[in-house]
Amino acid sequence: MRIEAPPFTKEASKPYMQPRERVLIHIFDAQSKTWSRFSSEVAMDQHPFSEGALRKAFHIHLWWPGKKVPLEMVGKVSKDPSEPRETYFKDVQAQAIAKKLADDFNACKPPQKIDFIPAYVLELVDQRGRPLMGAEPRLSGDFIKASNNLGGVMGEDPRAANRKDAQELVDLAQCYSHFSYEVSSRNVLVCDIQGVGGLWTDPQIHSSNPKHFGKGNLGETGIRAFLMRHRCSEMCERVGLPKCTSSNVQAMLGPQREVFIPRMLSDDVADVKEESFADMLKSSLEEFASPRREEDEREVVPSPLPTRLSGSSGDGGGERERENSRGGMAYSTSGGYLSATNAMEVEAESDGRGGEEEERLKLDADDDELMESIIAGV
Repeated sequence: MRIEAPPFTKEASKPYMQPRERVLIHIFDAQSKTWSRFSSEVAMDQHPFSEGALRKAFHIHLWWPGKKVPLEMVGKVSKDPSEPRETYFKDVQAQAIAKKLADDFNACKPPQKIDFIPAYVLELVDQRGRPLMGAEPRLSGDFIKASNNLGGVMGEDPRAANRKDAQELVDLAQCYSHFSYEVSSRNVLVCDIQGVGGLWTDPQIHSSNPKHFGKGNLGETGIRAFLMRHRCSEMCERVGLPKCTSSNVQAMLGPQREVFIPRMLSDDVADVKEESFADMLKSSLEEFASPRREEDEREVVPSPLPTRLSGSSGDGGGERERENSRGGMAYSTSGGYLSATNAMEVEAESDGRGGEEEERLKLDADDDELMESIIAGV
């Protein structure tokens, strides 16, 4: 789904924005493997600016604690009114998994570093049923969809094939998708790459178990579709990926017997031993344990959020902006920040929603089994 938001000014949005309302922001921290939350306020546009097969995208203003000016963000709401609540949490975790795999990809010194923007779950506590929506910062710049979840690539579009920067992004996205499949011991493949330069959002993950990662997970069918259409570029060779051709797709769909060790391009990591790389991969993937109880969520003091995120196809300004955006998203658990959360819990108990609140965070145990299977593959 394309989520690039058109220009969004206060003057143009005022007549269309709904009143501010209370919201709980749920954040997934990959390092601590925990969910945290804090209270804030949000105003949402009355009409979506875009929609895909599964979701509608809205302009939203989010009042981040400590900031007087609201942040311009994108809110995503499922088109299916019966969408399970845990789907929103799984989407955020999927983006976190894609980000961790991107960090591993960057360790292989590709021509350009990549990153995925942070994603959150917003709980609209003043509305009946406390509906959820996904949210993420609005990307600024030339938004490009490099691939879809069926193996198609933007480079196949003759209108875009002659754009050098676009083709470089396609090669980078294709290499990353191929890498994600190999480095996960052929358990998952990240695709549907889109964003600004090397700063990406809203990926889809195909898993060897089709029950994972929501409706967009096409399982082995999606993985096969990618491998059938993928043609390794010089970038794949530089990273050290095994060559993918139409004749060896069936073999690549089979289990991987040995740990894939990328060809490190830096002298500092060129001599990494198989055992140490396996340990590094295992440590990375073990971080994605699903929360089981509401008590697993912590109240946090939110750090300042960057007001603008942008990507670049170069290694200069875009890289600095990505570094700044990561720094701005470092959440601290110290301090005595308290929100209306305790009052919310009392309210939930009094109106019988306590069970719903607990169930909301009981994500499917299959996600844990997937992570265990990936680690077992190491």
